[in-house]
Order: sequence, then C-alpha cells, then structure tokens
Amino acid sequence: MLGCCKGEVGLPRILGQIQQALEQKVAVGVVLADAGYGNGTPFRAALSRLGLQYMVGIESSTTVWEPGQQPLPAPARKPGRGAPPKRLQRTADHQPIAVKQLALGLPSSAWKDVAWRPGSQEILRSRFAAIRVRPAHRDYKRTEPHPEEWLLEEMALDRMAEERIGTHQILAFHVAGEDLPEVSGEDRQTPLDHRTRL
Repeated sequence: MLGCCKGEVGLPRILGQIQQALEQKVAVGVVLADAGYGNGTPFRAALSRLGLQYMVGIESSTTVWEPGQQPLPAPARKPGRGAPPKRLQRTADHQPIAVKQLALGLPSSAWKDVAWRPGSQEILRSRFAAIRVRPAHRDYKRTEPHPEEWLLEEMALDRMAEERIGTHQILAFHVAGEDLPEVSGEDRQTPLDHRTRL
C-alpha cells in the first residue's frame, strides 16, 4: 500500500514510492486514486511516463478540450517583434470545457447502461460514457498539447438524482493503446469494477 500526504508536497513522494516499487519488481497493476491525486494533470502524466495504466477520479470542474479539439498553435512571428512565439493559444471563442458540462451535453447515444455486480437488494448499475479528450491544464504555458486520455463519465440513473447532482462520478484513465476495454455485460467483471474501489 502506497500513501502519503496529498498536494504538491506529497506528489513527489508518492511518485517516488511508485518508482521504487517498479525498481523492486513489485507486480504491476492498475494505479487507482481519488480526485485528491487524480485531479492533478502532472500526476497522471507522470504515471504515463512510467508506463503505468491508471484509473483516477477527477473533479467535475476539471477542464478538457472536447473530442477532436485542442489549443491553437502559436501565432506566426510578427516582423520586428523579436523571437517567434512558442506557446499554445486560446481565444474567446476557442476555450476548453469543464468535464461536467461536457457530460451534460453528450447525446443519449453516447451513454451505455452498465451493470457491474450484485448489490444487497439489486444489481448495481448506472450509465457511462467514455470519450477521448485532451487535458487543458495550463496548456497555454506549453508548446505542445497534452496527450489524449480517456474520460469516463457516470450519470445517475435516477432522474431526480441526475437533476440534483448532474454527474455522479468522473474518472480519467489510461490503458495501453487507444482501444477502450469492453464495458458491457451484466454477468461478468469488467474494468469498470475498479471504480467501486476508489
């Protein structure tokens, strides 16, 4: 079990523990974390650099670029203005979107009704949508866009709950390659089982 304080101070320590575990040939699994860690783009990027798969919680206010979008490239150098600009750009009408807003704008066809295990009274089930997005965290300070990752959104089945809280659970996850793992099937375990352990 790895653990330490969260935040900017704790991040180097927890990544150091993960690196040490890899060096000691500890069996590699999927990294699971709540939004205290998962909301940090640097944490997710570090896991990707280590070649690890992860499924982590993020806050509903986290911003991403909608599918197929990304920040604008640096503008061309203007004559007599010194070195050409290198940083990515945003404009008033080209902005990232909060993941909650993205979820609420998805068409009904984007959602799948998924059951993952029996509960005390009935089978646990909800609606999920998986979308390839590009994180937007401070990319205006970067020269290259963040790599794409999967965004997994869960919407409450109960309409009253849906109207009250909008989205119930939001996860960012990275798997080997770009193909999405199978998430359907009521009588077998799926990668979505990990979400119940966050």
